[in-house]
Amino acid sequence: MRRAIISLVLLGFAAGCAKAPTPKEFLAKAIQGDDAEMLLGTLATTKGGTAVADYGRTLAADRAKNRAAVVSVAAHYGMTLPSDLLPEARKQLSKLEGLSGSEFDKEFLGDMVKNHQSDIADCTSEAAGPAPDDVRMLAQNTLPDLQKDLDSARHLQ
Repeated sequence: MRRAIISLVLLGFAAGCAKAPTPKEFLAKAIQGDDAEMLLGTLATTKGGTAVADYGRTLAADRAKNRAAVVSVAAHYGMTLPSDLLPEARKQLSKLEGLSGSEFDKEFLGDMVKNHQSDIADCTSEAAGPAPDDVRMLAQNTLPDLQKDLDSARHLQ
């Protein structure tokens, strides 16, 4: 029994010490996330109800603004920008393309809450971590828009 408890403690410690993403990994994921949310936001303008369509327009605009800031920082590191969507985003897009009206609204808003919670956690971690100053500032400056978009999605649910 004691051995099992020690093993669980060590596993928990190892999970807590997981390698943080490199600045380039963080920037690549941010670009892919922004690209996905621009697509999803645009989809919401045609598939969602009026309030969700308005939210989709705001989301797409917020993510386009953020993407420009991420690209600027990524250029400093000589990065080749990713052109593919993250696998989760492809699944979300595929699922949502087949829905409309209230079904779309429910799924879309649920996805946006989850996405934004994850994005906020990633940016908070990056802003507080050992990343270079420009990457930490980008993460920190992204948080207010992410929080606003999360609050809006929750309000519309």
